[in-house]
Amino acid sequence: MAFPGILGHERALLRLREALNSDRLHHAYLLAGPEGVGKEKVALAFAKSLVCDTEERSSRPCGSCAACRKVEHGAHPDVILAMPQAEAVSRGLLSSSELDAAPSRELRVNDVRELERRVRLPPYEARHKVVILTPADKMNQSAQNALLKTLEEPPRATTLLLVTAAADMLLPTVRSRCARISFGPLPVDLVARELVRRNGGDQENAEVLAVLSGGSLGRALDLDGDAGEARRKLILDLRGLDPSDGGALVSFAEGFSGNRQAAENRLEVMSLWYRDVLAAASGASPSVMMNPDLAREIDADARRIPAEELVRRLEAIAGARRDIAGNVNARLVMEGLVAGFEGAG
Repeated sequence: MAFPGILGHERALLRLREALNSDRLHHAYLLAGPEGVGKEKVALAFAKSLVCDTEERSSRPCGSCAACRKVEHGAHPDVILAMPQAEAVSRGLLSSSELDAAPSRELRVNDVRELERRVRLPPYEARHKVVILTPADKMNQSAQNALLKTLEEPPRATTLLLVTAAADMLLPTVRSRCARISFGPLPVDLVARELVRRNGGDQENAEVLAVLSGGSLGRALDLDGDAGEARRKLILDLRGLDPSDGGALVSFAEGFSGNRQAAENRLEVMSLWYRDVLAAASGASPSVMMNPDLAREIDADARRIPAEELVRRLEAIAGARRDIAGNVNARLVMEGLVAGFEGAG
């Protein structure tokens, strides 16, 4: 049984194949991992497998039967895709003119109650009914509590798939009632090859974008062609920064004052930089570096910055990312982060 078109994630796919082959399905799965690595695509492929018309189990999903084509086009009555109104509008699945107010960015309790009503109905066409909640972490607390009834008393022949890049935002009672399928970042070389296949361009630039994406194909596709040069400038600015220079500190932090994703991308660049420097300080081969074009600068910083300070900076960057994800002002977070660095660079 294969999931065509899925890149990587062999371990996660193996668990799902085993569940399908043994016919021992859990009533709910939590597909958790970084943004943009293909979790929702896997959820849709799994849903196809459950409703596919092909009798031969090992051939599901066939991708060509009426049921598979309906899932592909979002038209299968037994595969329910639940998401916030704002997400549906951004995907062109819903028109804002159909709404009485601004589209909600949350899955609300009324949304979940309507979902539960639909789930309690028997499958309309297929042997199975599938519900995909994406992103599941957008359910507010009341909605999550409402979902517990379905998780505790699941209808027969129904599987829920909760897709999230922020599993910790879900209540422990929700997480504990799901079988967790963990997804990690995609290998950089795999992301780079896919970028070249889809967008053309040269391999070197694709590798830079793949590194900057942190193993997220979705993020890599969103990055523009100037991202490599922006990465290089950010690193060189960071190396030349004197934390005791208040004006320079404010100027550097202002670069993080755009949208949250832009700040996250820049923090990823900083994190990858200090990982390279720490790896060099530990005697690692240049072949494992994420910034091979800055090999001389990596070597210089590895000799200049103590290893314990590099570790502390990486931990501080991780903390800054958590703060920004929690909607703390990115510019203020960055001022505090860089001001805490000991010495220049």
